[in-house]
Amino acid sequence: LTANPLIAAMLTFVFVMLHYFLGFLQNFGMVTGSVWSDAMSYFSTTEHMNVLAEGLIDSRPIVYYLTFSVLLLSMTHQVLESRKWRARSLYRPMAKPHKSTSTPRSRRSGVASWSGARRSLERGRTALIVLVQVILAVVVFFQLNYLSCRRHTAWDLTQNGRFSVSETTRQVLGELGAEVRLVMAFTGNAELYSEAKGLVGEYDRLGGDQVVAEYLDLSRSRSRIAELRDRYGIEFTGDQIVIIGENDRVRTIPAEDLVNRDASSGVVLDFKGEEVMTAALLEVTEQRQRKIYLLTGDRRAEDLVKIAEQIQPLANAQ
Repeated sequence: LTANPLIAAMLTFVFVMLHYFLGFLQNFGMVTGSVWSDAMSYFSTTEHMNVLAEGLIDSRPIVYYLTFSVLLLSMTHQVLESRKWRARSLYRPMAKPHKSTSTPRSRRSGVASWSGARRSLERGRTALIVLVQVILAVVVFFQLNYLSCRRHTAWDLTQNGRFSVSETTRQVLGELGAEVRLVMAFTGNAELYSEAKGLVGEYDRLGGDQVVAEYLDLSRSRSRIAELRDRYGIEFTGDQIVIIGENDRVRTIPAEDLVNRDASSGVVLDFKGEEVMTAALLEVTEQRQRKIYLLTGDRRAEDLVKIAEQIQPLANAQ
């Protein structure tokens, strides 16, 4: 796009840095979960590298990099062809009229003017064709990436398949009758950040238009957190996933509920995020909430509280 190599190097450096830090910019001055923020996350190189490093291959970065490479190659080809045409037209000899003593000077100047006007017309037509081709290439690029974002797939290459879900969960997500919002509120350096984000992303992909995922940083997304607190009464006391169903039914899942830990060492034994999230999803989407009534009889109320706490997880899983 420029004949100066220094300018080309500076533009390339700025573009690469902007492309790399695009994922960080979404946390500053933009509402997390908005269209612009999702687009910045989609084009961010850091997001792509983080997902790939966790063992999850997503089709969206593949389509993005392939189409982006083709777009740049197409634009480079058009620029080179335009320069070649300009060079040919610049050194093309103009048609000279036949020498004749009877040819007046005004006629010769008229022929030269007409030739120059014709050359300018050809140059403008070529520039217009190149511009239209570049615009069409950009439109096709965004269309392909939009379709890739809407209809994408992922391959879980982790050893224990921690980003894969069962057929039961797929069926639950496919039968959702109303929109469900998954709000992941974690700090960026949380221990379970990658596992939780991968699982939420899989629910978002399988749920289609009925599932909307939103990722919040507890240290940066303060305005959005305050908005959710005022509207739904949610208290963000730590890393957690919030599931919001129809009629503003809310279920909060603390991060520690997603794993089983060893009681003595605190080491994570297994990740049970799918089990907990699917149970919570059913809880907020059931048309009619189930209630279990406990009669005290001769028991004290304190005893019934312990029984209710034991029954609640079983009721949520039904």
